[in-house]
Amino acid sequence: MKFLLILMLIFIGSNSYSEEAPNLTNVPVSNVLDQSLLKTDKKFSLELFSFEDFIYSGSRKMELGDQVRLTTRFRYQITENAWASLGFRTDPNQDRFDNKTSDFELRTGYIYENFVAQADFSFNTNDPDGGISIGFDLDSENTFLRYKIKDKFQLTFFPFNFDGEVGVDFDTGDITRIYFIEGSPTNIPIDIATATVPIRVAQKTLPGLVLRYTNAEDSLNMESFYVGISGASYERPNDPNFNIIDDSTSVSWSRKTMLGYKAGLFFRRPKTFTSLQYIGQTKDDETGALINSALSLYSLSRVFGLMTEFEMTATKGGELPWRVSRDGGSFGSLDLATTTLASNRVYADRTGELQNWTGNWGVGTSLKVGTTSNSYRPYLSYRYLTDDFVYSSRISAHNLRTNDLSNSHGGLHGLGGGAFVYKGNFIINPRFEYLSAKNNVFGDSDDLRETLQDRNLIDSDFSFYINVSYFFNSRTGPRTFRL
Repeated sequence: MKFLLILMLIFIGSNSYSEEAPNLTNVPVSNVLDQSLLKTDKKFSLELFSFEDFIYSGSRKMELGDQVRLTTRFRYQITENAWASLGFRTDPNQDRFDNKTSDFELRTGYIYENFVAQADFSFNTNDPDGGISIGFDLDSENTFLRYKIKDKFQLTFFPFNFDGEVGVDFDTGDITRIYFIEGSPTNIPIDIATATVPIRVAQKTLPGLVLRYTNAEDSLNMESFYVGISGASYERPNDPNFNIIDDSTSVSWSRKTMLGYKAGLFFRRPKTFTSLQYIGQTKDDETGALINSALSLYSLSRVFGLMTEFEMTATKGGELPWRVSRDGGSFGSLDLATTTLASNRVYADRTGELQNWTGNWGVGTSLKVGTTSNSYRPYLSYRYLTDDFVYSSRISAHNLRTNDLSNSHGGLHGLGGGAFVYKGNFIINPRFEYLSAKNNVFGDSDDLRETLQDRNLIDSDFSFYINVSYFFNSRTGPRTFRL
């Protein structure tokens, strides 16, 4: 009922303001791919389509269909100042077994004078309890209320997620995603599914406020600066010495508070686009966050007839990151468990010692150099990841581990090439990459023994990958290799 009332208020009020809506399509507010436009000229349109997948790799052979990341959204421009869209998204962290591919996204927004409001709803046609459910997407940065203070300042309130990620090639994911145990249990077994009282590892992203200054002459000449603050509560045992690694019992619990913060800038000129972003949080030693903080520099430039894309992203691993299962509701894989709690509850090696990236800074650096032709841009690429660099990727230091989980790749080099093909509003990006690690961390496709620690690992891998994207407008900047 609340959902229907919100839609009615937006739709009924959509004719109350006739001034032309500001077109901020090409003014970046984030490196996030899935950003809605404020206005389109067509009633019905395909606003966004993005298909990403690994085709083939040395360690996994044919992968097409196994690691699909798909985002698509169809849009209806209700009036000049109101819109709605229906989208669908899959995530390789949940496919194939956990994601029933039935979760749709309904987004609607409205502009009234100096206000912009947008709501992002999740429409699930295969609810675990049966039937259909509709409600807010509780970790979406696309639900917000924005107020234009003056011509160049705007204040945005994000009730669920103040956009806690940075990086392009080295996308960190939501850094300000926290975990806690629901239910205030007195006993926390290794396998929480065996608990006599239902226990669940809950997670949430941080709501917050972001103040932004934007000086935009046009879409090719602008500067934008922002600062943001966020906060959330979580449940925690009252014992100040409680440690999720060693303890299984707690008599009393209470609610605690943690904070997130971020700042950044975007700089755009006809021949260059640069962003510098920082994000961090408090209490990561209690909330199980994978990453404590991150700093990312990204630059896309056209110089001497060449396109260059450079990125350097640094992350500091969480002090005590929880190993959460793929569905996010419990602790991680039981096949990693030994006699110690740490092997299952946090990122530790098989002896129970925390992995070496926790609490440490790591850096990822990448460079692409290619041509500047209008329809086809081949490029060469190189990237290097230090042994402590953690981000949202299967080659991150927390995912590429030796058999005993004590070491990461030890330093990872990637050499490759690809091309960006432009056809209308479509961008097609096939690429190849060869990876070389100091340690043996890549799987051997000829050795798939049941016990993970007994499998043979090697120090190199290669992969073929493709990304096909469609944008309503001629998108430029991050992920397009064009200005």
